[in-house]
Amino acid sequence: VPIMLPPTPAAVDLTGMKVLIADDVADTGKTLEIVHDFCEGHVAEARTAVIFEKPWTVINADYVYKKTDRWIDFPWSSQPPLVDRRGGQAH
Repeated sequence: VPIMLPPTPAAVDLTGMKVLIADDVADTGKTLEIVHDFCEGHVAEARTAVIFEKPWTVINADYVYKKTDRWIDFPWSSQPPLVDRRGGQAH
């Protein structure tokens, strides 16, 4: 289940702004939906952008680079996690 992780902005900080919600891929679309719903009613305008959009997504982005039904291996998700230079694992 997608969730918004801290630090999440206070909705009042977004009042009257135009925002662009960007994600790498809209697979289920649930992440975009959660963020869009969070912004709705608080911002002047909220638009969405994705690199890839799957045909079964629950939300269709306003801006899409490509539509596909294939699995996508992004360099940032197919590589092992980065290690914090102070010795811990990056989050």
